[in-house]
Amino acid sequence: MTASVTHAKVSTVPASSDPDDITTDDWNDPHDVSISAADVGADPAGTAASAVSTHEGAGDPHPTYETSAEAAAKVTTHAGASDPHGDRAFATSAVGTHESDTTSVHGFTDTANIARIAGELSGTGASPTVTSSHSGSTHAAVQAAAEATAASAASTHAAASDPHTGYQKESEKSAANGYASLSASTKVPLAELPTGTSSSTVALGDAAAGLITTHEAASDPHTGYRKESDWFLLTTFSKQGVVAVTTEGDTPPPFRFYNRIGRTLTFQMVAANATIGPSGSTSTIDVNVDGTTIMTGTKVVLPDNTGAASTVTQTTFSTTTVADGHYVSVNVDTAGGGAMQNLMVSIWVTG
Repeated sequence: MTASVTHAKVSTVPASSDPDDITTDDWNDPHDVSISAADVGADPAGTAASAVSTHEGAGDPHPTYETSAEAAAKVTTHAGASDPHGDRAFATSAVGTHESDTTSVHGFTDTANIARIAGELSGTGASPTVTSSHSGSTHAAVQAAAEATAASAASTHAAASDPHTGYQKESEKSAANGYASLSASTKVPLAELPTGTSSSTVALGDAAAGLITTHEAASDPHTGYRKESDWFLLTTFSKQGVVAVTTEGDTPPPFRFYNRIGRTLTFQMVAANATIGPSGSTSTIDVNVDGTTIMTGTKVVLPDNTGAASTVTQTTFSTTTVADGHYVSVNVDTAGGGAMQNLMVSIWVTG
C-alpha cells in the first residue's frame, strides 16, 4: 500500500547513522511512503470476509447453544415419555385406590349403594337393593307402603266424629253449649240472647227504658258510692295546750289545707270544741280561703264557760266554696280570756 504524506517543514531532523533514515531534506519534501498491513498490525485484505463466510457456513457455529432441531427433539422425547416427571405412577395408584373405596371416601358409609341410587334416579340403572332398614324391599315397595299408611290415617281422621277436639264444630254454632253466630252486621242475633229484666238477662226496647227510669228515680241507686250531696270531713285543725291568738300574717303562717280533690267543694258546717273552754270572755274562731274569711258576720264563737268544755257549730258562710287547688286555714281571733286549751276545729263539705 502506498500513501502520499506531507510533513510540516522542520529545520533539523535528529541525526542518524542509518542511511535509510529520513534526512532533513527528505522530511521537508512531499514524498510517497509504502506501508503494509503487517506494518500497522492488521490482517491482510479479505481475511475478515473469509472468516465471516466460514462462520455462516458452519453447521453449528455456537456449540454451547441448543439448535432449533435439538430443542424440538427434546420436547418430542418429553411428551412421549410415559412418566416424564416421575410421579405418574403414584397419582395413578392413588386415583385407583380412591375409586375402589366403597366404605367412607367422602364420609358416606356405602358409596357403592350411592352409585346404584344415582343410577336409579337418573334412569340409567336398575332399582338398588336397599339396606336392611327397608326389610329388603325396593324403593317402590317402600313408597307404596308409605302411601297406604297415609291413606289409612287420612280415612280414619275423616271418619272421626270430632278429630279436632281443640276446636268447636260448625254444628255447635247457635246451639246449646255451643257458640253464638253473627249477623251480616257482625251482631249477635236477638234470638240467641237471653232477654228479660233480671240481672242475668238482656233488656229489650221499652223494658230497657223502664229500667233506666227506675234507676234514675232511685234516691241512691249506687249504694256503694258516696253521693255528691253527702257531707264528708275535709280537714281538722287542732291545737293542744293553751290556745293563743293567731293571724294570717304570723310567721310562720297558720296551717293550710289545700283542696286537691279535683273539683270545687261547698262548705256545710264548721264545728269547734275545746276541752277547757274560755274563761272570762268568749273565743272567736275564723275560717279562711286563701287567707280571706268565709265567715263575715258569722264567725264561730265559743261561749265563756268559765273553763268548762265548750262546743259550737256554724252552718252559715259569706263565701260558700273552695275551688280545686286553693287552700283553707283557721285563725283564733280571740283566745277566751287566755285560759282556753286543747282546741279542735273541723270543716265539713260536699262535692
